[in-house]
Amino acid sequence: MENCTYKYDAFISYRHHPKDMKVAKKLQNLLEGDIIPAQSGIKKRRLRICRDENEFSVGSSLAEEIRVKLRESKFLIFICGSKTKESKYCMDEVRYFREIHNGRLDRMLILLVEDDPDKVLPEELTYEMREIQKPDGSICLEKHSVEPLYCNIWAESEKESMRLLKNEFLRIAAPLLGCGYDDLFQRYLKRRMKRRVTGMAVCMAVISIIGVLSYAAWVSRRAQALVYEYTAKDCVEKREWSQALMYYGKALELDPARKSSQMGAMILLQQHIWPYLEAEEECMGICGNRIYPVFYQGEDRESCEHSCVSVTPSGNYMLWGNLRGDYIVTNGEGEPLYTLDGKGSAGNDGTASGWVFYDSGDKVFTFHWPERQQEYELHWPKECSSPLEHPSACILAGMQAVVNDNQNLYVYELGVHTNQEIMRISLDSIFGKRPAVSGEEEWEETDRQEMWSSADGRILAVSEVMVRGENRNMTVCSKTALFDTEEMELLAVIANDQYALEKVVFSEDGEYFSLLYNNNISNFVAPGGLAYVYTRDGKEAMRTDDYLPWDPMVQNVADNHCPFSIERWWLFFYSLSYLTLTVNQGFLDN
Repeated sequence: MENCTYKYDAFISYRHHPKDMKVAKKLQNLLEGDIIPAQSGIKKRRLRICRDENEFSVGSSLAEEIRVKLRESKFLIFICGSKTKESKYCMDEVRYFREIHNGRLDRMLILLVEDDPDKVLPEELTYEMREIQKPDGSICLEKHSVEPLYCNIWAESEKESMRLLKNEFLRIAAPLLGCGYDDLFQRYLKRRMKRRVTGMAVCMAVISIIGVLSYAAWVSRRAQALVYEYTAKDCVEKREWSQALMYYGKALELDPARKSSQMGAMILLQQHIWPYLEAEEECMGICGNRIYPVFYQGEDRESCEHSCVSVTPSGNYMLWGNLRGDYIVTNGEGEPLYTLDGKGSAGNDGTASGWVFYDSGDKVFTFHWPERQQEYELHWPKECSSPLEHPSACILAGMQAVVNDNQNLYVYELGVHTNQEIMRISLDSIFGKRPAVSGEEEWEETDRQEMWSSADGRILAVSEVMVRGENRNMTVCSKTALFDTEEMELLAVIANDQYALEKVVFSEDGEYFSLLYNNNISNFVAPGGLAYVYTRDGKEAMRTDDYLPWDPMVQNVADNHCPFSIERWWLFFYSLSYLTLTVNQGFLDN
């Protein structure tokens, strides 16, 4: 067998036990892998290993097949455990391999998977038969004990054993390749280090490319922001205020720190999008999410009584009112259509294509739809006594309405002859119970009355603003509950522990809404405000920076030190909702 050509470099003998099988398969993969560096001085080749699960054919005699593969293998790799010597097939393989190699052990490579070699090694691997010449000159064979060389991958866990195998397999690969273990191990380490360096170089190259592309994208965004800014300036020259504000918003979305766009938007808001301006300028204002004339066109500017109260989301109908409770309904161009008298006071927040009036004397709500010339009355039940003189109400989708008395939400199905209460929701179950006041000088005031609905009436926002004070110092926190009105499912509760909620503004499609917070009293620990934009499921999309309001209670600030009057501050605050949703819809939708 010395001069024959072998088909396999080694034959793996192992017991069909889960751990031994896993080690055998892993060892075969490691040995048949690319383990020799290209510049090693040794002819580069792939080792071929015989393992019964891969090489044996179907239908042949197992014993004869094993003998054939053993004769075709140069080495025998023996995976040895505590019960391997009890395996008949494993021991037959060892005996036959020794037989065809004249009883030598130098072609047998042992891999221990359990610790004590004295207990696990079979007797066939602990001796050799050597030729001895007797005094009379005759030759005989004698049994000599030997301590075979082996690799040990025993560990307390199977995972650790497999980790050891990744290094110890080189001790088995060295004789198969005809080289020393130390030389092979050093070249193996060098190649592994080379691969790591190459991997790091590739990672650095990828990071560099990403950095260059990111910088290019940043430059491109700034360039596009500059284009939007110049487009906004062109719109200002054409007196297209809404378009100018939209382009300033797009520029700030691409480059939030762009001071020129910030100042352009602020100046645009201050000079052109206020509910009233100087006498020689056109009077414009914000109602809902749109810009409209504020003073009724049918009256003289100096003596006008009616001002714009609300506009339907479509913009086709406008409601004008005076202090006496008289109302005029016009089309979107301000042309009068009909009057509404004796309805009580109108809510000034847009609802689902209609308006809500409340007569506090008779405690009657009137829900009016101008597009359908339809209205319903709801008599507020006496048993539903409200701590507030004026409970709030909103029109919902599907001819439904909701009334808020600061304690509960009452949902009604509106009808011509009767109105049916279909649901009642305790606000304590949404916001939690009001906390108790401990000290004598402490006080607490909670307002849960404010409500806003989207244009289609499918989303309802209800707020809680809690103000707590001790002496003259006040703190405030807000919560906003968002409902899907089809089943009055609670979508989200958004909390802010610093500012009071002032207003909720919905985008026209109802997919986004803006929360505007404002503390405009000097006694607040945190005066100022900010605005957030959320998706309809309550996920934050963007927010503005915190800003400080002009405080009417600070008497030592002269008017010439403040850029706007107190009325202009409040209209700036509401204009911010328009700017916020303009930025939001200009980018989140696109």
